[in-house]
Amino acid sequence: MKKNKTLIGVLIAIGIVVFLVVAVFVYFIISDIKQEEKLQTEINDITTLMSKENIDYTEIDKRLNRTVTKGDCAKTEEAAKEYLKDVITEIKTITNILEDDQLTNILTASNYKADGPNFTKSKSYVASTKTSLIEATKKYNELLTDDKIISYINRKKVDSYYVDLYKNDLIGTVDKEEANINKEITQITDILNLYEEVLNFLVKNKSSWTIENEQIVFNTDEQVNEYNKLISKIG
Repeated sequence: MKKNKTLIGVLIAIGIVVFLVVAVFVYFIISDIKQEEKLQTEINDITTLMSKENIDYTEIDKRLNRTVTKGDCAKTEEAAKEYLKDVITEIKTITNILEDDQLTNILTASNYKADGPNFTKSKSYVASTKTSLIEATKKYNELLTDDKIISYINRKKVDSYYVDLYKNDLIGTVDKEEANINKEITQITDILNLYEEVLNFLVKNKSSWTIENEQIVFNTDEQVNEYNKLISKIG
């Protein structure tokens, strides 16, 4: 009888141990799932903010500079946010170039009067803008390569599960819009090239034009036609 009681006691003890082990295992699984859900929600919120017409960079920076998860999930979050920071930096640079008011004022009568007839400042500005745009585009496109994307998570030394989570579920949610952005950049670069053509034409013919009543006036119809032809290419 004592043997039976002893056996039952051992079985109960084993059962309790097994239950505790399972309970701890389940706890950590549930905890990890909650961490991943929190992380995915955080990244989704950031990408939603990035996709708005009027981007609130202050709110985005606030989210990018905080950590809402723990453990290896936190390392994965840090990698994703470091990557997004670099992407946003290049997007800001490109956007600032494209939206610069000075760019739209190059071919105006006021600029012709202020910087003509040699257009030293204007030509320098167009050249530097092209260089900045090319450099920013190069950096942006590099960020979209698989090697560059994966380098951010590789720094964190996490196991393959979190690498896949980072690449497929987090960064995979980012709408990179590579083709659209490159198309816009190509269009702006073409316009800058045309700006240079117009400025060079004006410099070449600097003794043959004046500004009257906020309008450029040429000495010959041939020059008028050539100037209008260049301007029409810009659209």
